[in-house]
Amino acid sequence: MQHISSVPDFHSAGRGQPGIVSYMILITGATGTIGSEVVKLLADSGKPIRAMVRKPVEIPGVEVVQADFDDPASLADAVADVETVFLVTLPQRPNPDHDVAMVKAAREAGVQRVVKLSAMSSMPGTWHWLSEEAVKSGGMEWTILRPPTFASNMLAYADAINSGQPVPNLTGSAAIGIIDPRDVAAFAAHLLVSEGHGGQTYRPTGPDLLRFDEQVGILEHALGSQIATMDMPLDSLRDMMIGSGTEAEVAEQVVTGMAQLKEGHYSLLTDDFLRVLGRAPKSFANWVDDHAHVFRA
Repeated sequence: MQHISSVPDFHSAGRGQPGIVSYMILITGATGTIGSEVVKLLADSGKPIRAMVRKPVEIPGVEVVQADFDDPASLADAVADVETVFLVTLPQRPNPDHDVAMVKAAREAGVQRVVKLSAMSSMPGTWHWLSEEAVKSGGMEWTILRPPTFASNMLAYADAINSGQPVPNLTGSAAIGIIDPRDVAAFAAHLLVSEGHGGQTYRPTGPDLLRFDEQVGILEHALGSQIATMDMPLDSLRDMMIGSGTEAEVAEQVVTGMAQLKEGHYSLLTDDFLRVLGRAPKSFANWVDDHAHVFRA
């Protein structure tokens, strides 16, 4: 394990917050969008961490453990001597089984805390909500993180934009407090190394409520070119997903979540990020500036 004496901004910015603590932290989803950034932040600060992956991979300076949520024995190995778990699950078929399995393994191993990455779309009956309930009832200190849509979701349209094809607008005129995933990782990293967040549910958002057309406009400005868009009914999204092999039940859950978003249920901004980290979150324009090269390929 590499130990570095410097302390990064993700927690030094949180002046006035409870003291920083040090213990073994397990990061699940360690190669994903959020997990990989959390690994970098904590490794650079010298925190003792273990990265859980499904396929063999080497992460310089970081202890890596290969485990699978569907393999209880591998989970037991992953949580051995761990005090805190950062729990990220993204099952092919949305359900809380992976969270339940990790909570069981963590509790039996004596893990003290779980920080769960959920989503702002968590509502009673959804798989995000059921996963949260599994964590809350697990007998360990818990913290829930519910961010809104990630700015990086725009990357899904890079090929269409590069080829001049219209990008689908699935959310109509609904505005979203879209957040830079690097800020989600910074928020999570702070929770993992700080005390005083037990029993809390946080909803960190970006600084602005933006409609999809406004997001596209910001990207157009950065690229210096126009981007065509088209409204896509959610029924068409459901049909496309099922046609590409997605189970009907999974497609229905996705469409239900998109419908709630389109109806404005998640059109809100919070000050959670500023209160916890002591700085403002990055704007969508900032994310675009850092990733515009992807849309110029």
